[in-house]
Formats: sequence, structure tokens, C-alpha cells
Amino acid sequence: MIKSIIGGLHLFSGNSQQTLATADYLKQNVYGNIYPCHCTNLAAKFALHAQLSVHEVGVGLTLEW
Repeated sequence: MIKSIIGGLHLFSGNSQQTLATADYLKQNVYGNIYPCHCTNLAAKFALHAQLSVHEVGVGLTLEW
């Protein structure tokens, strides 16, 4: 299992097969939070958020594990 993911997911559509398959995979394998960054547009973030714990990333964000 994966605790959390932070990074650019390179998803550009909320309803593409790639976005839906990625959301399904992450739902099965990530038990923490998802922090999508660059190359993940807003529609894709919404699609991921429908199934996962998605958090916004920005300048100054501090994460502790």
C-alpha cells in the first residue's frame, strides 16, 4: 500500500479513460492523501476527489509524515 502521493499526475480531463483508471488504481492502493500538482487540471482533480482524499498544493505547504 502507498501512504500518500504528491506530484504532477499528468491528467488533463475529468472523464478520460486515463483519469478514471488512475482514480480506480489510487483508490485501491493509496490509504493516505493525494496531493496533485503540476500537469493535473482542475477537472481531473475533481474526478479524483470524488473517490479519494485530494488536497490542494501550493507555495508554503508543509507536510509531515
